[in-house]
Amino acid sequence: MDPSAYKDLQTRRGFNYHYFYSAPQDNKPTLLLLHGFPSTSYDWHHVVEFFKPAGYGILVPDLLGYGKTEKPTDPENYRMKLMVEDMVDILEAEKLEKVVSIAHDWGSGLNSRLANYYPERFAAFAFFALGYFPPYAGFDLEVINAASIKKNGYTKFGYWKFFAREDAAKIVEDHMASFLSLIYNDEKGLAQKHFCPEGALEEWLLGDRTSSSAAPYVTEEERKVILHSFERGGLTGPLCWYKAFMLNHTPKDDAEIPREKGIITKPVFFGAALQDSACVADDNKAIVAQLCPNATVADFDTGHWVLHQAPERVNEELLKWIQSLNT
Repeated sequence: MDPSAYKDLQTRRGFNYHYFYSAPQDNKPTLLLLHGFPSTSYDWHHVVEFFKPAGYGILVPDLLGYGKTEKPTDPENYRMKLMVEDMVDILEAEKLEKVVSIAHDWGSGLNSRLANYYPERFAAFAFFALGYFPPYAGFDLEVINAASIKKNGYTKFGYWKFFAREDAAKIVEDHMASFLSLIYNDEKGLAQKHFCPEGALEEWLLGDRTSSSAAPYVTEEERKVILHSFERGGLTGPLCWYKAFMLNHTPKDDAEIPREKGIITKPVFFGAALQDSACVADDNKAIVAQLCPNATVADFDTGHWVLHQAPERVNEELLKWIQSLNT
């Protein structure tokens, strides 16, 4: 992604956002691309390289806490409601109206709140790996993990407790090679055993363990970008996305969202990652089926990193869906 295409904007609440922008051509819509944890705007480079030459507008921010965007350390600044306003500030600065918002992982959480708070500003919403994430007024991690054990046989989000601790960022940063080896690997079942369960991730890191099966879908260039991002900004900011939920900042806001706003009536695309241990495909599909009446679902035989593992098919499915929209 061309560094000269990046811009900076200070939002109304005073935070600087760094984002890639390419204007739309021939009246085509603009794609707002929202990355997840622990990534940056660069995660979308395959999508950008495909859609930009075709004339689609492209807007890809480094989200709060990541890349060259500001990195506040107070978890309250990472309330979804507030970050939604940051996104709207950027859209308004670029005078964008015809927008399709597309997201992966935690970006899907932010995308969900864009759909709840500002559905009229968007033509459609797409989600990868993590599907629509509805308002959780009574968010209770213990209840969610207990239900996961009953349904899936393990705790999907046991690692959230570790990520919400004050010492988590330093532990991960001190064992970065071990961390990257665990999240970017090609070993089936590894995340289910050593990432998702409560206490498993910390044990893996403190033991400086590494996977014997490096991810072939992460190129050397991508590894350099990931490492440089961590070295530049650390993980304190990114982990605040978890803390904002665990400390009840976002759920408190979610409680004020009217029930009818929890249903997305605009077109929705969900790319399900069938081998994802945390964002379990069937669980996400059930939510999409219940709350997104105008949804298109596509299965990807990949793990969590579907954008890297199946870039050609991601672009193919997105293009087919976007062309079907009345934009």
